[in-house]
Amino acid sequence: MKNVTIRLLGVGNSLYQPEVYIYDESGSLVYSGYACNGMVQVMLCCNKCYKVVAKSCLAQGIAIIYIGKPTVYSINLNCCCQIGRRIITFLLSDENYSNLPIEKGQVILWQR
Repeated sequence: MKNVTIRLLGVGNSLYQPEVYIYDESGSLVYSGYACNGMVQVMLCCNKCYKVVAKSCLAQGIAIIYIGKPTVYSINLNCCCQIGRRIITFLLSDENYSNLPIEKGQVILWQR
């Protein structure tokens, strides 16, 4: 058994933390609970695969992780937003160079 940390990217420290379910290779539920500050710590067996399901009010993420040498595993919930939402994108630019956008200067908002 190994102490493993699963980070849920895109959750942050919001009030509404996702529910996390972890299933073993046979489909049996190993862990069920809520994330704390976007992280879950759980004891899992080494050299085995697990299915991690993270559900929040805005997104659902499913990932298969293999427990090897790393102790921290990350699941990205940013790309799991529900389909059919309108996305608003702002391109940022420097005040002195109005026609030159800032590299990686992009803010994406979605509407509930």
